[in-house]
Amino acid sequence: MNGERFGATQSAFDNARSAGSGDPAYNRGILRCCRPGALTRRHGLHSEKHWARLCLRILAAPLLSLDRTLSGSRLMDLFKAIQSRRSVRAYEQRALEPGKLRIVLETACQAPSAGNLQAYHIYVVKDEVLKRALAVAALGQEFLASAPVVLVFCAVPARSVKYGERGASLYCVQDASIAASYAQLAATGLGLATCWVGAFDETAVCRALHLATGERPVAMLPLGYAAEQPLPTPRRDIKDAVIDRQ
Repeated sequence: MNGERFGATQSAFDNARSAGSGDPAYNRGILRCCRPGALTRRHGLHSEKHWARLCLRILAAPLLSLDRTLSGSRLMDLFKAIQSRRSVRAYEQRALEPGKLRIVLETACQAPSAGNLQAYHIYVVKDEVLKRALAVAALGQEFLASAPVVLVFCAVPARSVKYGERGASLYCVQDASIAASYAQLAATGLGLATCWVGAFDETAVCRALHLATGERPVAMLPLGYAAEQPLPTPRRDIKDAVIDRQ
């Protein structure tokens, strides 16, 4: 394995999550760039195999559970996050820990994309005036302004031009949408709440965020601690949603 890799220890993940803010531990451990040799010497990893196992745990940790080993029980954490996610439209006036925000963003950036081009930008909005402008652009959905953070996922067609018109019109939108979905699941796993907001005036959002020409907002996610507990909403029966073409 050549080049630099992100190095971390499981304890760094544990410390980042238990501390809440997470930044010091995160910067020292999770985001420390090390060459494989340096990583093995520093953490007592005696082979490339051990180093590869650690990398697997690092990549899996944000999406699954940060405080367990990679096992079947961690997969259950993922399914629990999927089943327990709710669209929350009321948020506590409580600051969002920087470490948790960073984990949500890191997880979003692990999402698959067409040709691995990652044709999206994620705008992190904390400014009260700007959040208010986004709420107005979202046709008066005031709960956007009440969340401590709003994530705006934007497609960047210029990054998908190698795939022609389909890449520019569709693939980049898919990339941004998948990243937003990953962010939602990561947030749920961390005890945070979100709501997918897709109803908004694109021109107004572009103006508020000063987006580059061609960049297109796809989804907005308010992010914070829930001040409500919405009940589960009904889902279509699998027999109605899935069509088997054997």
